[in-house]
Amino acid sequence: MAVKINFQTKLFLVLGAVVCLSIMSILFIIQETTKRRVHENIKKRFENTQVALRHLQKLRTQFAIDAIDTLTTSNAHFRSVLSTASVPGDGLGFGDNHNEHEILKDLNLRLMSILPFISLYKKADILIATNAEGILLFSKSFPGKFGVDLTNIHLFEELSEKLVAVDVWRADMQKEKDFLVLANESNAVYHMIAKPVVFRDEIHGVVIFGSRIDKDILLRLKNISGVELALYSSDEIYTSTLPVTAEQALTDFMTTSLDDGKKFNFHEIFLDKESYLSRKFSILADVGIEKGSFIALKSLTKEMKFVSKLRITFIVMGGVILLIALGLSFFMAKSFTKPLKKLAMAAKSIGAGKLDTSVDIRTGDELETLGDAFNNMVNGLKEKEFIEDIFGKYVDKHVKD
Repeated sequence: MAVKINFQTKLFLVLGAVVCLSIMSILFIIQETTKRRVHENIKKRFENTQVALRHLQKLRTQFAIDAIDTLTTSNAHFRSVLSTASVPGDGLGFGDNHNEHEILKDLNLRLMSILPFISLYKKADILIATNAEGILLFSKSFPGKFGVDLTNIHLFEELSEKLVAVDVWRADMQKEKDFLVLANESNAVYHMIAKPVVFRDEIHGVVIFGSRIDKDILLRLKNISGVELALYSSDEIYTSTLPVTAEQALTDFMTTSLDDGKKFNFHEIFLDKESYLSRKFSILADVGIEKGSFIALKSLTKEMKFVSKLRITFIVMGGVILLIALGLSFFMAKSFTKPLKKLAMAAKSIGAGKLDTSVDIRTGDELETLGDAFNNMVNGLKEKEFIEDIFGKYVDKHVKD
């Protein structure tokens, strides 16, 4: 059995459906448009953050180069130490190889008396001086250590091809950790710059300058860029500006999910019940990402929070609009159904033989025209009945029929 729905109910349902679909469509368009713009804005922030980092690194590199050149040209005592350390032949030119250790110790003590008073030393987190053959003369991290051959370190390999070499050092690097980086520095990496010390047209030694990159640096960059940052290697997250739970979630994700083939792409990831857009890029422009990387992150959940608030506002507004629409539909339906009910009742009366029935519809639209047509029809029926009555009085019944 078909369910009968009156006109007023149908009008309510149609208007309600139109209002709901309109609100849903507007919300969908706003959400998708906003999400696309938020993505574009975050990607732009990531690019700006990377540009700022590269600029900062260039400034650090140039500072180190200028400071090493200044030290070389302005400090005769420093030049004297490196000249002595770089004299060719056994025993550093003293003719007795047995005394080499004592000579290196003396040079180490002399550098300990020189370097702590210069700006390069004060600015450096790591400062190393070697002779021309790559033998360690002084290390800021371990001032009393000397005599170690550093030529197997990647920086020296780079110096054979470049005037200035850069690298990233970590506390867990096998060659560097034993004598260059303190053991408790596992939550930081170092931007390393190596430059030969040249005077009298000869290389007399190498100075290696290291600048620490740790959580404090990341926090400063975050305050400038508004982007969360993390330091990452193939093994772990060193440090980040994320909350502890989100940092642990990032560690788990990077360990198990991130494909190195997509290392420079943007990713949407979920950390501690929040959605983040992330991008991974190398710590230094000239150093491979395998040495470590930055991960820039921005919470999409927070950026899209206002859309959730906007959704609630639209739902409330939609409810109000729906109530108004239903109220208007009630009056509109009544303006339709009241004349139709009059016509229906009049039709029943006429069907019962009451031809004196008429309808009075004053709506000013098609319903009024329908009412006039109905009254004309009734008048026609009256005339037909009158004629039939007249003929019935004077004409035989068979002829009238």
